[in-house]
Amino acid sequence: MCLSVYLGTNTPLDIPGHFTPGSLGIEAAAFTPAPLRRRHQFAYYLGRSGDGAKLECSCLLMEHVTWTEDGPTIRFDELYPADGPCPFETLKSYCAAATAGGKYATLVCDDAGGIDIGAADDAYDAGQPVRLECIARGQLLFADAGGAIPWRTIVVINTGPSTSSE
Repeated sequence: MCLSVYLGTNTPLDIPGHFTPGSLGIEAAAFTPAPLRRRHQFAYYLGRSGDGAKLECSCLLMEHVTWTEDGPTIRFDELYPADGPCPFETLKSYCAAATAGGKYATLVCDDAGGIDIGAADDAYDAGQPVRLECIARGQLLFADAGGAIPWRTIVVINTGPSTSSE
């Protein structure tokens, strides 16, 4: 199975007409996963732009934790682009547009391959809220300690510029 990532928002997003092959693209979702149905008016699918018109899987956002004697090592899916924009930075820009003006957005991930398998809302783990600035490579948003693809709901909040000294 492949990672599928969806973005739910109450603000319609401008979708570019073309994506660079291998980059993270966005399109209106063919269906709305259960956790987004009651929370958001708009659902988008995030996937790798390939040669065809439809986006491929979201695996370029997949991170794997490998446990060694020296501790955990974070590895990225083979689809992660060697060149071009970081898919996590692209994801952050989509989430920034969705959360502009103090709104919130919801990311949902599963391994259903972008199709409706009839999963209920409670099939997804409710994650902690994530600040927009925490969407980055290495943050393990779509990783599972056991190596599986998580079924997770992530609420993205935009608190504006960070005022902490972290």
